Amino acid sequence: MKSHDSLLAARITLAMLEQLPARDDGGHVVLVTSAMAGEGKSFVSRMLAHESAQTTLGDIGLVSTGFIDATMGTKLVDTSIHATRTPHLFYIPFSQEQRADELYNATAVAAGIVALRARFQLSLIDGPVLADCGALLTRVDAVLLVVDAGRTSPRQVRRALSEAAVAPSDIAGVVLNHAPQPLPAWMGCD
Repeated sequence: MKSHDSLLAARITLAMLEQLPARDDGGHVVLVTSAMAGEGKSFVSRMLAHESAQTTLGDIGLVSTGFIDATMGTKLVDTSIHATRTPHLFYIPFSQEQRADELYNATAVAAGIVALRARFQLSLIDGPVLADCGALLTRVDAVLLVVDAGRTSPRQVRRALSEAAVAPSDIAGVVLNHAPQPLPAWMGCD
């Protein structure tokens, strides 16, 4: 039987998959981001990638923002894709050569997304904070926001969304790390 944590991970993964639009031109691409650094984006990205690979949807790509450097036009460079111990799960690590401003190059980001769609059934991008996502925000199928409820206030989240010109309705889901018990009223809970 699965533990409480693995059941929670499976539920979050299923909820994310249900939010994805139908596609007939390749796989889905989901951006995992946060309002501030250190909120748990990498942990959540790895957890979702692992759980998604367990569903046997096809090949899953866990992608750092270095994916632009790993693409040549609309084809991924095979040497940039690394197999993991989990069947159907592949990793594209951060490239030291990629500059942060490349995420603002709409053409490069679009080519990278096309390459990911062609190679993977689902790609999870372990992205930077909202303010640094650039063109990724408009090219992916869904944006998943990770919030450390113990240290990040709703005001900080709203400010980050506003500065990145992202409407709350453009966020497909929110994962709360370190959620207090019971959940606060600002989350819509009693």
